[in-house]
Amino acid sequence: EARSARGAGRWWLGWILSGARSLVPRAMRPIVVKDLRVFFRDPAQWSQVILLVALVSIYLFSVQVFPINKMEGPWIQFWRMSFAFMNLGMTGFVMAGVAVRFQFTAVSAEGRAFWVSRTAPIRAVDFLWAKSFVGFVPTLIVGETLAIFSSVLLKAGLPFVVASGVTGLFLAIGINGIAIGMGAAWPNFKADNAARAAASPAGVLFMVASLGLVALVLALEALPLSIWLHSLSYDTALGLWDWLGIVGPLVASAVLCVVLGIWPVRKAAPHLWLRGMA
Repeated sequence: EARSARGAGRWWLGWILSGARSLVPRAMRPIVVKDLRVFFRDPAQWSQVILLVALVSIYLFSVQVFPINKMEGPWIQFWRMSFAFMNLGMTGFVMAGVAVRFQFTAVSAEGRAFWVSRTAPIRAVDFLWAKSFVGFVPTLIVGETLAIFSSVLLKAGLPFVVASGVTGLFLAIGINGIAIGMGAAWPNFKADNAARAAASPAGVLFMVASLGLVALVLALEALPLSIWLHSLSYDTALGLWDWLGIVGPLVASAVLCVVLGIWPVRKAAPHLWLRGMA
């Protein structure tokens, strides 16, 4: 006599679940499938997607109406690329805001039923990677959309558009690792909703750490941008040292994001399982 579960038997849900199963290892599939089912059954969660779409739309509209076309002169491309570079900082801020809602609270969302996952035949690190999967997708989509389309609207040029997309990808990886790691280090299983867990002191600390990563990545990429802008402004060819100054910091920022995307998760996993035994 009970009502059927929301979305149960829908073809589109089966299609999404099948695609998710094919993307993750076998050990993570039960956790990923469970999180996706909970996400689509809970209006408080999937309604967040509507807010994200509205946020992205308003953001891109604000960039579109920015009076960049009224600027004239030989330095117009310099200003366009400079504004697009500063826009990457705002994109990172939005990505951190998405991650604190979806990824940072992923472990806390287990609530008092965490003991079920703790007793399951799955490693702690695999459990955390599985929990990060559902939240990583919206963070990556929002970051790539804002980074790429903002650069296109500002007419920053194809090389900068590609660089923005790559930067958004690595920022998503780094922010994801920090969010999952800190969320597992300071979970709040007593929180009655994800918003309360995100507004905790640990959530604020995560925002500070993730914005620190964004600032550090932009600081590393400032040198390649300045070399590229100098070459464009004065119409000079790039030498060997110029290319080293461009490639070196870009590789360093990518390595930094990858390390922060992996190390916090591996560091927090053993402590999370010990917490479940307490």
